[in-house]
Amino acid sequence: MEKLLAKELKKLTPERVETIYANMHAYAGKAENFAPEVRMALENLPQRFSSLIEKLSWNDVRFISDLPGKNTARRRLDGGGESTAVLARCCRGHRRALPSSLPIW
Repeated sequence: MEKLLAKELKKLTPERVETIYANMHAYAGKAENFAPEVRMALENLPQRFSSLIEKLSWNDVRFISDLPGKNTARRRLDGGGESTAVLARCCRGHRRALPSSLPIW
């Protein structure tokens, strides 16, 4: 993959990476960029929250975290740690949907 993207990777300065992240953050913060059903779900969430809490159940829970500073590559958008590996294993084999929500904080 890196060979295919070598030319693009050379253009990734720290400033460019920061600009990309800022643009992604701005895009994600605008409700008009969400699908209509996502906007509706978010708008109705406060009214549905108590019902969702009543239906919440836990099984096979594992709390995972990464060590601070695990991503030392500041000029690229890749990286990962234990969290990435565990999430990838959870996703493997699921073609349509994951069996549960995967909260990331």
